[in-house]
Amino acid sequence: MKLTKNLFLLCCLGLSTLLYAEQKRIMVMSDLHVLDTTLFDANNPAPLLNDVKLGEHSAELLDSAVSLILASKPDYVLIPGDLSYNGEKISHLYVAAKLAELEANGIAVYVVPGNHDVNNSSAKTYVSGEGQPTSTITDVEFESIYGEFGYNEAVKTLDYGTDSMNYMAYLSNDIALIAVNSTVYKTNTGALTTGVLNFIKDCAQEAIQSGHNNLLLMSHHMIMNHVDDQTLLDPNHVGNQTQGYPALDEVYQTLEEAQIHAVFTGHTHINSIAHLPQQSGDLYDISTGSLCAYASPIRTCVLETSTGDMTISSSEITKYHAKEMDRDSVLAQGAIRSASQKGTSAIAAFRAKIEAIPFIGPILAKDIPNPTEAELRQIIWDNMGKDLQKALQDFSRGDEDVYCSDSTAYKNILQATENFVLNFLGPELGAMLLAMDDQTIRSFTGGLDIKHFFASLYFNFVTINKQQVHTADASCTTLSDVNVLTGAKPSGIEDIEALKPVIKFIRDNQLLINVQGRTYTAAGQVLQ
Repeated sequence: MKLTKNLFLLCCLGLSTLLYAEQKRIMVMSDLHVLDTTLFDANNPAPLLNDVKLGEHSAELLDSAVSLILASKPDYVLIPGDLSYNGEKISHLYVAAKLAELEANGIAVYVVPGNHDVNNSSAKTYVSGEGQPTSTITDVEFESIYGEFGYNEAVKTLDYGTDSMNYMAYLSNDIALIAVNSTVYKTNTGALTTGVLNFIKDCAQEAIQSGHNNLLLMSHHMIMNHVDDQTLLDPNHVGNQTQGYPALDEVYQTLEEAQIHAVFTGHTHINSIAHLPQQSGDLYDISTGSLCAYASPIRTCVLETSTGDMTISSSEITKYHAKEMDRDSVLAQGAIRSASQKGTSAIAAFRAKIEAIPFIGPILAKDIPNPTEAELRQIIWDNMGKDLQKALQDFSRGDEDVYCSDSTAYKNILQATENFVLNFLGPELGAMLLAMDDQTIRSFTGGLDIKHFFASLYFNFVTINKQQVHTADASCTTLSDVNVLTGAKPSGIEDIEALKPVIKFIRDNQLLINVQGRTYTAAGQVLQ
């Protein structure tokens, strides 16, 4: 895979080889989250302002996207779900009318539903201020409203029980699109069920037998982590994480056997490409960010049908970037709120462990802050809120340089986190915590809560999944299975070496503590 500074991707999908190359252009937009303008008061959009999605401008953003697509004249448009804000019927009707403009100009559109689109009890109107219920739609209505955008052209469907709204369509004489519903609406879970995986197998076999050797899959939920521990942030970021559904390894095996190498996804609002090496050719999860959140991306994919080579680039609708970036503070504050809820109890448990150390423990514990949840939330925001917000923006935009160890963004967020830990716990305990590995923390605190609390402050955005994230800058070395809060050297702590015996003794349950350059045993003996 080759990824240049402009986010072009060249991935050999290992398909058929002909004597000539035919190009097909595919544009992708996702997570439109359109809220029809009749459902809120444009002069008073206050009820919408606490959402990271730019709902009050979502219809206008779709209008701009349609104009851009009409000017670009692709062959096809793919939309991997969440077409509506929260499943409002009138919003779906607006989206369908706009997509019809593309079809009227010879651009074929294909959609699948997302977790917000069907049977959504959060469908509301905000005209009178606080939201009041409004009509949503069923799976049958979704297929009817969007019939012209894939369902009416289906050569094969799966529409039974919970496995509804799945279809295969032939885009050309050698391209097949398998479009699947990855949401289990009763539990709001993301999963490709056993029925859907069997459907994918059957579709792939039929498509290849009929000469459609370029197989594309479209699903709302991602099928891969795009950064380390992504599912710890939200188990539903990536599909098939819930017990009772096929494991991801089974999903990957199914796709490999089906000779599918490119999957178009959305859901997490990040513009990122992950890949998984496989024997028959790498599998790519091409996630497209939300149209109504920073940075309003639209992808363009050029597929060489004779070779299966695909070149992917991203453009942005920039009109509301400033508002979207400001709205990201809502997301940052929400994540900090979640971290602070865990943080107060984790800090209390950590303090209790420190206090239990004979002689020196009470001396150390008295300097550990004891904030309320609200106070902790404000402390975190004041110390590193802007850094978190910037990390979220880089994450959403797909500026994968943020993941490189020598990038400015990486260094900034790492520095902010280290400084916060050191300032919050003090230089001695802070340095000790930063230097501990997971096993040490587990033996010392009886769990990982305190470490996970600090790790959650920046959501592992600066960590790299060793197999699935690739940098956009050839000068950056992809990190391998790194957690910057494990074994990292805190800036400004010159005597980090002095902490090594501390860690060793803690492992042995002898609990040495370093204070102002001196190392104490649990009995208070000074070791120089």
